[in-house]
Amino acid sequence: MNYAGYPHLPTCKSVHTIINEVGEKHGFTYIEMVSQRRYGPLARARQEAYWRCMKETLCSLPTIGRHFGDRDHTTVLKGAKIHEARLYKAKTKFPHSSVLE
Repeated sequence: MNYAGYPHLPTCKSVHTIINEVGEKHGFTYIEMVSQRRYGPLARARQEAYWRCMKETLCSLPTIGRHFGDRDHTTVLKGAKIHEARLYKAKTKFPHSSVLE
């Protein structure tokens, strides 16, 4: 599969799968997830996908960024950190919730 015009991009099938899973969970298509739109709920879904890609794949930050429509690796890192902070805040607010795990 050719991502964002990069024929030399190593295939990280799980990145594509994660983007689809997170998009479906939040009601967005793959195209919306990799688009340049900055709509709040879409941005939060994308941040969750960045975080999952960092945790669940062996892909580098630049590679993950290319899968998300040629985003910079610092965008991926910042988005993942924002999502992680959101998770931490939710866990401290609801410490016994199994939904957050």
